[in-house]
Amino acid sequence: SASDDQMRHRIERNEVTVDTLRRRDFVRELISNGRLIAARRSTLSFPGTGTIVAVHKENGGYAERGAVIARLDTSEYAVRLRKSQLALDKSRLEFYDVLVGLGYPVGDTVGVPAEVLRLARIRSGYADAAVSLQSARSDYERCWLRAPFSGKVADVRQRAYENAKGEFCTLLDDSRLNVRFTVLESEYGLLRCGQEVVVVPFADQRKEVKGRIVAINPCVDEHGQVQVDAEVVN
Repeated sequence: SASDDQMRHRIERNEVTVDTLRRRDFVRELISNGRLIAARRSTLSFPGTGTIVAVHKENGGYAERGAVIARLDTSEYAVRLRKSQLALDKSRLEFYDVLVGLGYPVGDTVGVPAEVLRLARIRSGYADAAVSLQSARSDYERCWLRAPFSGKVADVRQRAYENAKGEFCTLLDDSRLNVRFTVLESEYGLLRCGQEVVVVPFADQRKEVKGRIVAINPCVDEHGQVQVDAEVVN
């Protein structure tokens, strides 16, 4: 009857899923804001003084290691180098005269005792002239500002025909980038060098670049945070 149907209890089945517990690692994600800087950065200055006569690399230009970025006027340094070379040639003749005066054959330095050679170089002025020539050659080479490593030139501060003074430019090697960020002190124990990180730039959050932690500062700042450095390929 209808009343019997209303009294009849409906049987419902509740399905459950069973999983076996196992001891395994789980992924813990740390998210932090940081900033990108070039892995290598150097501020370049002319070792010597003088007038800049040529700038070979402008802002944004790429310079291979050893490439000339700018050059000073070499005329004054070239004269010094030539005078030093002539002084060395003159003192060399006086050096041989000293040896001849001591009874040794002309031009023979093989059979002369080392101490006699040393004293002869000092008396003739040959030793001083050799040092002066080396110094003059070094000053001459300093007229060329060369890139110590391959990178991009930035912040060129002086132009041609200006006197070289202070910092000339900055060289950036951005083939690899350093990522500096901070984590909480409580998260310090979760990090180690060589650990993988994923960097997402604000400019394009669809792009992900993987890198690895290269340094962890063990000091905790006043905000209770630890500084971490990672490196990624540009």
